[in-house]
Amino acid sequence: MNNNLLELNKVFFKYQEEWNLKDIDLFFGSSRLIGIIGPNGSGKSTLIKIAAGLLKPHRGNIMFNGSLNLNKLSRKEIARIIGYLPQSVEVPFNYTVREIVETGRFPHLQGAGFFSAKDRAAVQKSLELTETLTFSSRSLNTLSGGERQRVMLASVIAQEPPIMFLDEPTSAMDIHQQTAIFKMLKDITRKGVCIAVVTHDLNLASLFSDKIVILKAGKVEACGKPEDIITIDLLKHVYGEGITVIKHPECDSSMVLPVG
Repeated sequence: MNNNLLELNKVFFKYQEEWNLKDIDLFFGSSRLIGIIGPNGSGKSTLIKIAAGLLKPHRGNIMFNGSLNLNKLSRKEIARIIGYLPQSVEVPFNYTVREIVETGRFPHLQGAGFFSAKDRAAVQKSLELTETLTFSSRSLNTLSGGERQRVMLASVIAQEPPIMFLDEPTSAMDIHQQTAIFKMLKDITRKGVCIAVVTHDLNLASLFSDKIVILKAGKVEACGKPEDIITIDLLKHVYGEGITVIKHPECDSSMVLPVG
């Protein structure tokens, strides 16, 4: 398989107002956890919506494995390739946790749409990975915000795509749950999957990412290894003053702290 699973070539996107995403060149390779960071309004969510085929760029191409143009594929074809988790998901009906996770298998169903043993196994594994199995029969509406996020994440994992784009998947979780989810995502990438995570937590991005993309005002300001991105000069350029960068006391990663 081409290591550059998904490539964005000169992608440009413009909203009705003046803001735009400017000529993005990026690749998302297999076996990588990619952190996407940047201040509010920098274009993080827009970038992954375009990369996931939910928004069509005004210019540029999105290629899968060097030959498939995402702009020419159906939603079902894209869903077999790319999993996408938005910041929030509205579920209009009172589905159970298991029913929600089962929706991740819909792109793979054939014929009359009956679940195969493989489909059921993928759902079960996703419930176990996200630690949602113990309440899989409960209604989604009875869960806390963090539990709901884990359920929605489980539905994307059940999809078994080679690429996942996740928008703030741990924002409603406590620090232990956040760390557990990032460790789980890291383990999934070791099986050849590419996972790109939008996060405002620079320390989680620094600790777990293989590569970091940093955006500012619709432009990729820098892209590289965490040690090349989480630096005081670059972060002050993107985020402004009031921060400092120190070494993690127990590992080689850098930590970002506010300065009073």
